[in-house]
Amino acid sequence: MDVSERKRIEHQLLLQSTALEAAANAILVTDHQGLILWVNRAFTTLTGYLADEVRGKPPRVLKSGKHGPAFYADLWKTILSGATWRGEFINRRKDGSVFHSEHTITPIRSEDGVITHFVGILDDVTHRRKIEDELKVRAEALRLSQERFLQLAENIAQVFRSTKPDRTRILYVSPAYERVWGRTCASLYVAPHSWLEAVHPEDRPRVLRAADPRQASTEFDHEFRILRPDGSVRWIRDRAFPVLNASGEVYRVTGLAEDITARKQAEQRLDAQHAITQALAESTTVNQAAGKILQVACQTLEWDLGELWTFDRAKNQSRCVEIWHPPSPEFSEFAAASRRMGVAPDEGVIGRVGSSGQPVWIADLAEEVDLPRKPLLTLLGLRTAVGFPVKLRAETLGVIQLFSARIHSPDDELVTMFAAAGSQIGQFLERKQLEEQFRQSQKMEAFGQLAGGVAHDFNNILGVIQGYVQLMMMDEQRSADDEQALQQILSSAERAASLTRQLLIVQPARGGAAQAGPTAGLHRRPG
Repeated sequence: MDVSERKRIEHQLLLQSTALEAAANAILVTDHQGLILWVNRAFTTLTGYLADEVRGKPPRVLKSGKHGPAFYADLWKTILSGATWRGEFINRRKDGSVFHSEHTITPIRSEDGVITHFVGILDDVTHRRKIEDELKVRAEALRLSQERFLQLAENIAQVFRSTKPDRTRILYVSPAYERVWGRTCASLYVAPHSWLEAVHPEDRPRVLRAADPRQASTEFDHEFRILRPDGSVRWIRDRAFPVLNASGEVYRVTGLAEDITARKQAEQRLDAQHAITQALAESTTVNQAAGKILQVACQTLEWDLGELWTFDRAKNQSRCVEIWHPPSPEFSEFAAASRRMGVAPDEGVIGRVGSSGQPVWIADLAEEVDLPRKPLLTLLGLRTAVGFPVKLRAETLGVIQLFSARIHSPDDELVTMFAAAGSQIGQFLERKQLEEQFRQSQKMEAFGQLAGGVAHDFNNILGVIQGYVQLMMMDEQRSADDEQALQQILSSAERAASLTRQLLIVQPARGGAAQAGPTAGLHRRPG
């Protein structure tokens, strides 16, 4: 080999050595037995070991104990076969700290193909692994947080939702939406404004104004009614809150809707009970009280038509004595037809309530067979009926019947309220009957006093007549005709005197005659 060729080779080796020495990755070269022959400066920076400290030693000086025998067996099997091994080591530095590195170990062969050396390149991935581990921890925390959120959101009775600020997209809605609104969650995702379409027509304008996307930065708290597909009504309290990003901008709106129907119904029943009590206290007649009570029951408790029926003992049937309905020609025709008809015992709701003395609730009139006015009810669109007895102690005096165009499911609390109201009305009927009987008693007593005075005076007159007749009968010169006439006068006077004595005897007892049974004039159902 000439001098120039040798210099060229030496120069090339110098370049390679300089490049390896300056490489950013740690590099080590071992012999075929795995003893370290050379390391670069990056190796010292990464491990803390100087070249002289590791030269002639195996790489196990970096061993951390994190890998088992199988790991090393696979490594040696690979490189001894002449293949390159790639994998990740968890090694230990000179100071005892642990670091992660990706290794590439490549066998070096001689000209005759024998493995003479191994070159290892170590890429420090400790920071990357730390970040990845942190991301895994955060991801797991997020997963657990989402899992807990779903466990909460999907099991609470309230409807939880999350939307875009313009409310054009539903990000999430909880399953309670299907229970409360009676519509599927899928339908809301497809049509984000469909929840508004279910709002009661009377409440919708107010809710639309409050839910205006331009007011997304303000909180929303409203109560309103919704109409479910089955026709039933639910009261909702809906609250919405803006969620701000780091820049203070609204990027999401969350909401919580709660079914407050039970609370509203309790408030309505309490209001109705107070109003019924007040109506009974202020009314002077049965019809006046019944009209007020039916109006209160319908308007406060959201029914469309109310009736009061009482039992006619003479005809053995119930008759409609009062009815309330909203202004409408159709309702007026129905009311007129109801007043004309009579209902036999056990016929329809009225007859059944009257006979049993128990409430009757028909949630869907379409399924009812025994209903005398069913065609008229269907024409008016009335769907639910309920009848409550008006009772005085154990006796049924009448029936209150309510109708609604909406489906009303049986309500035990409402039944209890009307049981109390029915008893109040029965007591009112009894009180008014007693008042009427008392007025009649007073009239009879006044008449008795007048008749007694007249009888007393008349009796005095009769005494004079009888006395003079008896004197005339003592006249011996009277004729037979006179005798007959005087006898007739005396007989008539005695009959008149007898009548006046009866009047005088009856007059003091008039007050007692007015004290018959307290409900003597009320019409009750027999039995």
